[in-house]
Amino acid sequence: MFFYESQTPVIYPEVCLFGTDTLCIRGDRDGRFRAQLTERQVETGTIVVRFRAEGLQPATADVANVTTGERFVVNCAISDRVSLSSGPVPCLPIPADAADPPPADTTPANPPPDEPQRG
Repeated sequence: MFFYESQTPVIYPEVCLFGTDTLCIRGDRDGRFRAQLTERQVETGTIVVRFRAEGLQPATADVANVTTGERFVVNCAISDRVSLSSGPVPCLPIPADAADPPPADTTPANPPPDEPQRG
């Protein structure tokens, strides 16, 4: 989940997946989340994903043809501008470079001189 205007991640968003059952989880500091749905949760084949964060209007995305064990990606950007809608608004497109982030490098660039470099 990203802020649409600044293209920066929304930290720790609440993400709820509504199918036959509801599953709510908390995203990470990069606005990303993972959820494993059960067969019962995807019984209808369609789920609604709702994204919320403090101070922002909720946004939703519909996902069709979902099956158990299938991996799917739901991208959502949300505006931090005030909307007069009484309910959730549709997700906006995310920044192009956010879809496939580079792998994280956990090796320190410049380790302290008295500490051996790990690799």
